[in-house]
Amino acid sequence: MSNELSIGLWGGTASGKTTYLASLYISALLTMGKMGWSITGEDYSSTSWLTDAADELYNGKFKAGTVADNDLSFILSSTEDKFGNITKLSLKAKDLPGYKYQGQMPDELPNYLTTCDGLLLFLSTNTAEWNWKSLHNNIDQIKHAATGHDPADALPHKVAVCFMQYDEPYTLKRLIEKKLIKVKPYRGRDTPFVINPRKSILECIDDGEIIVKLLETKFKKNNLKYFTLSSIGFWNQSDGRVNLNDCSNIGLRGDGVKVIRSGKKISPVHVWTPIAWLAGAPVK
Repeated sequence: MSNELSIGLWGGTASGKTTYLASLYISALLTMGKMGWSITGEDYSSTSWLTDAADELYNGKFKAGTVADNDLSFILSSTEDKFGNITKLSLKAKDLPGYKYQGQMPDELPNYLTTCDGLLLFLSTNTAEWNWKSLHNNIDQIKHAATGHDPADALPHKVAVCFMQYDEPYTLKRLIEKKLIKVKPYRGRDTPFVINPRKSILECIDDGEIIVKLLETKFKKNNLKYFTLSSIGFWNQSDGRVNLNDCSNIGLRGDGVKVIRSGKKISPVHVWTPIAWLAGAPVK
């Protein structure tokens, strides 16, 4: 039996959407399906885009920011449970330049977002131009694009609110200062985790308080859940331990270009967890 749902990506420039998709593929490969999920392209162009993006990330590089519109389609599948159920999600990812989510979105975007059962909303300290006003405008457009929906009512979508890139040096330092980080073992290495994802947004993101209040007003509160994710993981010492004063996985080449310090030892953190929540399925 299959449980099929559609989910969509939502977030401004530099919020981590492109890197996130690549990290899903890498994470599933590195764990050999032990987490219970896999991702594949629904067509040749989507498969080619995904493997190219994952290859760049695995080789320590970040894919360049999106400059052209790409309509991508992926199938996310969970392994069969003991009752014979397989969860399949259709991820319709409009890989668009992030500026299109700022201000007035082109009609295709609210039309796309409103047809999804669930949404992955990406927030980051890197998205200063996508602020609470952008979020308010986006939600207003989604409400008016929803057929048969009274704009005065809360939207019915499940929304996984993802605080991305908490591995960034400034963000991690802020979280440590606020005592929101706890180091725990994760897939064979020490990993910093955020204790309270909702509070981390309030503490670290500009306009965090009003963003959270907007979300909790415009969507049904029991349809919202907050997550913190890292698409690239952290830098560990040779014995697998982590030094909180030197664990950012982001380095700079001599020409100033950002690279991933761990290279092929990249270990994405909790990237499948919001998808499992949207599907109402466990993630291992």
